[in-house]
Amino acid sequence: MEFVAVVLALLGWLMIIGFVAMYLKLCALADELRAARKADGLHLGTQLDAIADKQQGMRIDLNRMKGAIHGQQQKIEALTFQLEGPQSMRRPVLPEASSDG
Repeated sequence: MEFVAVVLALLGWLMIIGFVAMYLKLCALADELRAARKADGLHLGTQLDAIADKQQGMRIDLNRMKGAIHGQQQKIEALTFQLEGPQSMRRPVLPEASSDG
């Protein structure tokens, strides 16, 4: 009977030691995971900054292109005005057809 009690006590201690070892391993894994997440966060932050810089550059380029297109539109309007001629020639009034019949 004493033998069974000693064996059960040893098994109990073995389980407790096993749970403590698992807890320590889980803590170590959690620390590694936190460190990896922090490193990934810094890396992703760097990538997002680079993307934001590129988008800002594209926005500036688009604004410059918009200004150039607006300038070209004004030039086309001025050229169209010159091609149309004076106001009297834009929509000439045709003489009425006389019926001499």
